[in-house]
Amino acid sequence: MKNCKSQNHKFHHCGDDHKFSECLNKNDLSKSCRNCYLSNDNDLKSKCKSHDAYSKHCPVRIKKATDELSKDLNKLNVDICLVSETFLSYKITNKFVAIDGYELFRRDRIICNVENLTVRKTIKEVGVAAYLRQSLVSNVVDVSDKVESMWISVNHLATDKKYFYNVSYCPPPFKP
Repeated sequence: MKNCKSQNHKFHHCGDDHKFSECLNKNDLSKSCRNCYLSNDNDLKSKCKSHDAYSKHCPVRIKKATDELSKDLNKLNVDICLVSETFLSYKITNKFVAIDGYELFRRDRIICNVENLTVRKTIKEVGVAAYLRQSLVSNVVDVSDKVESMWISVNHLATDKKYFYNVSYCPPPFKP
């Protein structure tokens, strides 16, 4: 809030005018994300209770980013768009990331536990996705178990050729 020029500060947890230390609702997760709380979507209000308004996992923020991507895809007449580091999970349905005229393929982040002697750590992998124009004949042909990767085949009907595209994300090395 130190860089905010507004006279009326809205606390991102509950949306009221006060500091976190003064918040009477800081333990109430029913209003944990102000973006979701203020949306007209009851699905968002009921599901988005584990993040705040600045979280990269907020469906409202993801939907806004998807809308910007949609504008770019249409403006540039893109047939295939590969996206890494999506930060999508099962909590974010296709409804929030779908783009009209495109088929969406996703490989969401995987959360796993790694045990190393006395250290136990959770690694959150990030996720990849691909948007392919619906007029293309395409399908996912392989998904790697080692890294976040997805191979997609696309049949070019005019030339009778098959093309393969890969979208991958390799997380940094695990350091316990």
